[in-house]
Amino acid sequence: MIWYNTLRYELAPPIFVIFFTAFSLLIPYFGRDGIELVSLVSSLVGNTFSWTSIGIIFFWAWLWLIIERRTYYGPLTTDGTTPLYKGRGFLYYWASITAYVLCEIFWPGLSSNIYNSIPDIIGSLNILAFSLCVFFYFLPSQIQRNQKFPKLYIFYRGKEIHQRLLGVDAKQLIISRIGLMIWQLLVLAFFFASVDIYGFNFPNFISVLIQSIYLAKFYYWEKGYYYTLDITLDRIGYYLVWGCLVWVPSFYTFTSFFLVSHRPIITNGTAFLFGLFGVISILMNYWVDAQKLHFRSSPDGRCVIWGNPAKFIRAKYKDHSGKEKSSLLLTSGLWGVARHLNYTFEIATSIFWCLPGLGLGIQPLLYIPFIVFLLLHRIFRDEEKCEAKYGSFWTQYCKKVPYRLIPNMF
Repeated sequence: MIWYNTLRYELAPPIFVIFFTAFSLLIPYFGRDGIELVSLVSSLVGNTFSWTSIGIIFFWAWLWLIIERRTYYGPLTTDGTTPLYKGRGFLYYWASITAYVLCEIFWPGLSSNIYNSIPDIIGSLNILAFSLCVFFYFLPSQIQRNQKFPKLYIFYRGKEIHQRLLGVDAKQLIISRIGLMIWQLLVLAFFFASVDIYGFNFPNFISVLIQSIYLAKFYYWEKGYYYTLDITLDRIGYYLVWGCLVWVPSFYTFTSFFLVSHRPIITNGTAFLFGLFGVISILMNYWVDAQKLHFRSSPDGRCVIWGNPAKFIRAKYKDHSGKEKSSLLLTSGLWGVARHLNYTFEIATSIFWCLPGLGLGIQPLLYIPFIVFLLLHRIFRDEEKCEAKYGSFWTQYCKKVPYRLIPNMF
């Protein structure tokens, strides 16, 4: 369809780039009282503190990947690439948390300084992200040479699925070791900053705790992440690089940022329930992912799930070179309940870390509609890819597992 191609390839990229970049720079204005729009202009290029902080995190993340000797290969991507990753993400997570807490102890007020410098930090991250996007755009690429897409669309989507940066896998460095770690460190900084302002607040603590457990789970499960769409399908462009370096630190942390200058008003008992359900959602999310990882790690799918041999569909497809291959589509256990049940619990987790801001307006809850839309979009992208790849086998799979997110509903 001509109108769809025009929207997708010509209109959507500039709209997304302009809107989301501008909104990221305005986020501090919506989350903290006393900030004037005019003052945000001076923060567009960052300051010494913001650039120093980002430089330290970048070097820290890169150094851990350089010195790590434990390696493993990720799944073969559609362009025939088999990426090489470094291990010990969980150790990196705890070392980073420990290092930050020690810095907070030896340099009191560090977190408040970070909180007050958020406009400059976002400005610096924007410059860093766009610089990397331009760098990746101008790298030579065999894949895009014969594909006639608008240049801005290629900049937005990216050229290569996998590239190296400073001797390490670019996606692992940018997404896993920098973007998500900045998320973790910022919510910790915002919590410590709120303690400096109005003391310890249990609902605020619950929000940060749920996010921290969620991120700790990610690093514990990091190897499984490299089988997701972000890694196997998305290319290294604005959507991924800017999204992880700017949008994740600025918007994913927004609830915690907002709660620094807006003290939560819900009761401790209510907050405890939110925390309990949040942790249960994280555990369920991990259980869903763990079942698939266990299935993938078993020879020819021969494993036990819920006390019974795993059920699956052997789907045939052709790889990038035209060679026929097969994949196993799991239809038992939690993956027999819904095709994307992991997303169901991820949405639930997000709801529970936002709810401590209940009663303070819509701002602390903004992440909820965003993550719902993002994951719904990802579901349809994933299923479009699978339908094109597996054909009739995918139709057979959908009949076996008819629901996407919620059994008997959707």
